[in-house]
Amino acid sequence: MIQLTKATLTTFGKFKNKTIPFNQGFQIIYGGNEAGKSTLQLFIRAMLYGLPNQRKTAGLLLRDRERIIPWGEKYAEGVLSLTADGKSIEIYRRFGKTPAGDKMEIRDAGTGEPIPGYQSETVGELLFGVSAELFEKTFWFRQDSVFPIGTDEELSQKLRNLQESGEEDISAQDTLDSLKQQKKALRAKDKRETPGLLDILFKKKDEKLQEKYQLESEWTERKNAETTLENAKKRLADANGKLETLQKLEETRQRLQSGQAKATKWKEAERLRAFTEELQQSKPFLTFSSLTEETLEKAESLKRKIETLDRSQQIGYDKEELHTQMRVQRKRKKAATVLMLLGGIVMISALILGVMRVSFWKEILLDSIPVCVFFLGLGLYFFRQGEKGYRDLLQKEERVIAMETDVVLQVSAYKKELGGILTAFGCETLEELQNGFSSARTIRIQMESYRTAYQKILEDENPDELRQCARELESVTPEEKELLKTDISGEIQKLRSVCVQAVSEMKELEGKLSYEFHGGKTPANVDMELALLEEEIAEANRRLSALELAESVFASVCEKRKTEFAPKVNEKVNAFLKSLSAGKYGDVRISDSFRMRLGMPGGETAEAEYFSRGTYEQMYLALRLSLCEFSGNGDEPMFLDDVLTSFDDTRTEGAMQVLKQLGECRQMILFTCHRWVRDLGNTLSAEIYDLEEELTDGC
Repeated sequence: MIQLTKATLTTFGKFKNKTIPFNQGFQIIYGGNEAGKSTLQLFIRAMLYGLPNQRKTAGLLLRDRERIIPWGEKYAEGVLSLTADGKSIEIYRRFGKTPAGDKMEIRDAGTGEPIPGYQSETVGELLFGVSAELFEKTFWFRQDSVFPIGTDEELSQKLRNLQESGEEDISAQDTLDSLKQQKKALRAKDKRETPGLLDILFKKKDEKLQEKYQLESEWTERKNAETTLENAKKRLADANGKLETLQKLEETRQRLQSGQAKATKWKEAERLRAFTEELQQSKPFLTFSSLTEETLEKAESLKRKIETLDRSQQIGYDKEELHTQMRVQRKRKKAATVLMLLGGIVMISALILGVMRVSFWKEILLDSIPVCVFFLGLGLYFFRQGEKGYRDLLQKEERVIAMETDVVLQVSAYKKELGGILTAFGCETLEELQNGFSSARTIRIQMESYRTAYQKILEDENPDELRQCARELESVTPEEKELLKTDISGEIQKLRSVCVQAVSEMKELEGKLSYEFHGGKTPANVDMELALLEEEIAEANRRLSALELAESVFASVCEKRKTEFAPKVNEKVNAFLKSLSAGKYGDVRISDSFRMRLGMPGGETAEAEYFSRGTYEQMYLALRLSLCEFSGNGDEPMFLDDVLTSFDDTRTEGAMQVLKQLGECRQMILFTCHRWVRDLGNTLSAEIYDLEEELTDGC
């Protein structure tokens, strides 16, 4: 943010060793002719941008230097103090009679050390972000022109920078065409074209000259209109009084409705909270809320293990089969033993009989010896096989017994662990535990849904405020309860319609009294109207000159410009114009070529040129102020040189109010030679610096 703090004119023009302070906000620098306003303005511009070092127009360089170097002095010098982004800066310049004698320093006001990066050619551009030419087209308002658009390419580039995202196109040719149309609206080239404003004014002038000799009395009709107007005013006052009462009642009803809605929300939230607490205290939830899915899965796993390991019947079947096989092996051993005994007996008998030399039996027994040996060997073989099979079955029996013991121990351990889980939750079976877990989960889901609904109700709401509304609703009076049931919007609408009709009738009557009735008029009255017409004609001629100047300015624009800030400019212009006109106007339509139309009470719009000069310049002043909002950072100081000279008292007060309001966020410095402007600034508590009082010895 840039803020001028003081100007120290050591030797500059008519000033010598003079310090002029600049205050924050809105400040008026007053002085009559030759009091030094122009010199002070030149000092500010020269301190920021220096003096031209080339002769752009013959004699301009010499005249500026001659103005600022006092008689008998070799140079002019001074210091402009300001703050920029919180840093205090001093700009010192010395101007010689030629550019070769110029000197400049940019230094820190606190330390006196030079600030690097600032040069005489760039200090103004670094501070304000615009060149010297553009500075005078944006932040400097001169009394001889309020037209908002300049000619040079730099201003065009600045506008393009503000419209880089591109929303609408602004065509220079369209602007030129618009200016030509506005010129035609002021004056037609010949009689074949539609008459312009000046043509109409000249025609009105002729009519007024005829009217001087044709006035007739219309007092009766005028009095009737005045009586009707008074009745309409009374009707409007009565309707406004009733409307105000009903609007207060409607505000109370809406407040009660809002409180009722909040109380309903609170009751619903409390109901959900109670449901949540009830579920939280329920027996299934208290019993099984700590039961986790992992614990349930563990219990189910233990149950499956028990069922898997519980094989006592299968083990019993294996043992029985084993015992059967052992009995078979024992029988085989016995049979093998019998065979062995039989073979042995026969063999022994044969040997004995052989020894005894019994010939008959001897032959028989000798023949049976191989058979006996065979049976003996076969019995021995089966005996050994039976013995081996019996031992294997004994080992298998031992393993089965060991396995049975291990399974019993594991099943016992699993049952004990499962029983501990069931006991912890008061269950006897796994099914009870599963049902309890399912019930707790269902309750938890219900609680979560209640909590979600509770949070949804209280979303973006203050619980304390809802609770307070619920309490207040309990203390609502019967009259207020009855008011809640009453719909008074229809009555309000009817009264508004009455007000609109009354206002419309009043406007019509006022217009009729102002334009149709001439009761009491004299030729002298018409002469006054002729004088006003002459002023309007002069004003229209000035506007025509301004349009011709604007046309020449826009003639240099040769490419299309894009814009997206036109709606923002419209909004700013309307806000400024509403303040400038004390609320009378606030519906300006700005085309893409900066052509302005003003909204009428009936909804129609009219070209800016069809209004009075004060309104016309108010609109363009509002446009200039709006464009300054979009130039630089939006908080740079603005300088205004007697831009209110054509405003009446009401418009001047509105403009001063706007400048004071703008002074809240940026420095606004108004130079004026009109004492009534200074006095009006005093009434608005603006900072006043009177050059005639403060600088008597220096001017």
